[in-house]
Amino acid sequence: MPEATGDGDASRWSRAEAFLRARGTAEMPHPGGTLLEHLGRVRRLLADWGGDPVLPDH
Repeated sequence: MPEATGDGDASRWSRAEAFLRARGTAEMPHPGGTLLEHLGRVRRLLADWGGDPVLPDH
């Protein structure tokens, strides 16, 4: 799974990833792999563009 993209990010991503895995996203087909893989790619892309790599918790 994706590595942390910033300081302090790893813990939040780990919790988000666990949440997503518990809901089956690692087994959900998605173009290019699984939904979980897609979300990880989007997370890295947003970080590359200078955005916050972890979305706010709501």
